[in-house]
This record gives sequence, C-alpha cells and structure tokens, in this order.
Amino acid sequence: MRRCLFVCRLLTFLCVLVSLAMAQTENAVISGRVSDPSGSVVKGADITLTNIDTNATTRATTNDRGIYVLSNVSHKMARSAR
Repeated sequence: MRRCLFVCRLLTFLCVLVSLAMAQTENAVISGRVSDPSGSVVKGADITLTNIDTNATTRATTNDRGIYVLSNVSHKMARSAR
C-alpha cells in the first residue's frame, strides 16, 4: 500500500514538473495604454513591433480606452508607437 502511494505521488510530481517545463517559452504578450501628454487616451493609435533580426512586424490598434494587446511576441522585438 505504501509503495503504491509513493508511486502515485512520484507520478503526480513528474506530471506537474513536465507541464511546468513545457510552459516555458521565449514569446510574450505586450499590452499597454496609449495616452497623450495631458493623460487623455488615444483611440485608434497604430502600434507596430519589429523583429530586429528579421524585420518581421506585428501590429495592433488601440481600442476606445487606448488599450492595445500584442501576443506571441518574440523577445527579439522592439516596440514603437506612431
């Protein structure tokens, strides 16, 4: 009985460990809020990220609250707003 319990705990631990290891990634989500110098939100602002190695771009547009979200962003991308 104790051996079975030990094996079950060990398998559970290994499953958790494997799932944590698989969750590691080099990609991220970038989100933010665009505002003007007075603090008012900027609706419809175009956000462009460019990969500094490949020149590939990812784009987003701010919503009515000035919020943007860019997902699956490589760690080699730099943010710029215009």
